[in-house]
Amino acid sequence: MAEQNDKPEVPRSLSVTAGSAEKLIETSLQKRESVVIGRGNECDVVIHDLKASRQHCKLTRKEDGFLLEDLSSRNGTLVNGTPIKEPVLLKTNHTFQIGDTMFYLA
Repeated sequence: MAEQNDKPEVPRSLSVTAGSAEKLIETSLQKRESVVIGRGNECDVVIHDLKASRQHCKLTRKEDGFLLEDLSSRNGTLVNGTPIKEPVLLKTNHTFQIGDTMFYLA
């Protein structure tokens, strides 16, 4: 009998939908320890959403997923439609939102 792997699946990519599915952007998370998302050109993932701050939020790799942290943005980061006040651990198939931009961890 083969051993069962109880380790949770860690997200490997981040898909971004800005307004419509036609503008889908995908970025790899496999080799990144952290990813900063925002409007600023210095961010790892740059989004063109007027409701996003220059450095809006940060995803940091953890053993069992990615920790999502709002970087004191003006309009907040939403998980399941609720603004986060503390860092939240996201796993595969979780979504979060900045303004009108939706993010999906796969």
